[in-house]
Amino acid sequence: MFSASLFITTELIPRTTLIAVFLFLGIEWLQREKQHTLEMTGMKIPRPLRWTVYGMVGYGIFIFGGKEQAFIYFQF
Repeated sequence: MFSASLFITTELIPRTTLIAVFLFLGIEWLQREKQHTLEMTGMKIPRPLRWTVYGMVGYGIFIFGGKEQAFIYFQF
């Protein structure tokens, strides 16, 4: 019952997921005064940087999107 394995923690949440969560929480906190989280009025962000951010968000959706699941009614 009291062995060395008692003090070993397992990784319940992957590190990349934690990084993404804290990144999005930081963005949300920085934009808390605006009506929408991604509203960037008054900011002049260069187009290549903006499209890089869009690409990273799209890539994150594909990576963290989950696995494919069969349609439930195919079982009946």
